[in-house]
Amino acid sequence: MHSNSPYAHKQRIPLKGLLASIVAFVLLTGVVACSNTSQSTLATVEPSEDPADLPANPTVEPMPMATPAPTPLPSPTPIPTPTPTIFEQGEIDNITRSPFNGLAVNEESLIVRPVVVKIDNHEEARPQSGIELADMMIEVWVEGITRYLAVFQAADADFVGPIRSMRPTDFALQNPWASLFIHSGGQDWIKAIADASTVREFDEPPGSFRIGARPRPWNLYGDTNSLRTNDNRGSYSSPLSPLWEFGDMPDDAAIAEEVLLKYWFDYTTSWYWNEEEFHYEKSTVDRYSASGEVTNQPHYYLDPNNNAHRISADTLIMLETLYFLTCYGCESGANVPVAETIGSGTAWVFHGGKMVKGYWSRSSEREWFSLTLDDGSPMLIPPGRIWMTLSRRDNVIVNQGLD
Repeated sequence: MHSNSPYAHKQRIPLKGLLASIVAFVLLTGVVACSNTSQSTLATVEPSEDPADLPANPTVEPMPMATPAPTPLPSPTPIPTPTPTIFEQGEIDNITRSPFNGLAVNEESLIVRPVVVKIDNHEEARPQSGIELADMMIEVWVEGITRYLAVFQAADADFVGPIRSMRPTDFALQNPWASLFIHSGGQDWIKAIADASTVREFDEPPGSFRIGARPRPWNLYGDTNSLRTNDNRGSYSSPLSPLWEFGDMPDDAAIAEEVLLKYWFDYTTSWYWNEEEFHYEKSTVDRYSASGEVTNQPHYYLDPNNNAHRISADTLIMLETLYFLTCYGCESGANVPVAETIGSGTAWVFHGGKMVKGYWSRSSEREWFSLTLDDGSPMLIPPGRIWMTLSRRDNVIVNQGLD
């Protein structure tokens, strides 16, 4: 345990409200239990003590997902290689670029196997620590709130967390990387999905530790340098391919001053363009059903010196997906949200106060997403601190700030 950990409450941002009342709501509406032969799709709210984190019955082999397919999109017409300048992987002008964010990195880092840490986003888990150091952040809907995947390849953090439990979508996103995944618990049927994936997952392994400044379950943190030692597979034999086509935002891109991402039960993540700092800043809207109180809280993180800063990003990537709640392949357990990441959907890129809209597609969980424009040319991703979100389909709202 770190006696001098950077988390101390003298700088903690006061945050109010709990999701305890959501438990009552779930109990009143009922939870549909999964059977051997069918999937349950009951929409439920995440209780403050997450049932999906609790141990479940013996492991059951996962069954193939039977999920509603996203609405098919028109097939774009392919065109030859686009004319805009694209940053390629490797040495260009003596710059070696990260496959995750396009920023300059050491060449040796390109073969480092990423360590991915599951980060909680409950009110009691905020402000988080270490996430500003990640190569890329991914935000995914869970029961009642969102949680994050902090991806570390070239970067490391000696105090990152709080760490929470795994979900099926975590593996759908990491399968292309065969990464090392750090989490805290999960149901047996999700563990079976992990075992069938390319990902090596570890539940509160050496390199993770609990602190006394927060109550359970929001007090588990980790040191990515130490966490890496749990995976004996070593580095890649060749560099990881770039995730994106890196390049500049089009000059004629539309203005985007504010982006709202709506989920169920009035939970909303929002990003606001800060022209002076030249980045987007994050806020979160939480609604508590018992009181009806709605809070729009600027979202902060704590740096290694225990100073609070707004969560921000240079480039936002938002992929609209179909979410469904299920407990597939299990005889008992809790329903959890799963994002449909195979197929196609709407994609958004935000950078410099501007936006571009296109499509995402992929045919397998073992490949990464392909982003294209209407004419089939690639959506270019400006290098920088990247925050990727799997948003709900048709629930990305853009305020262009025009009179």
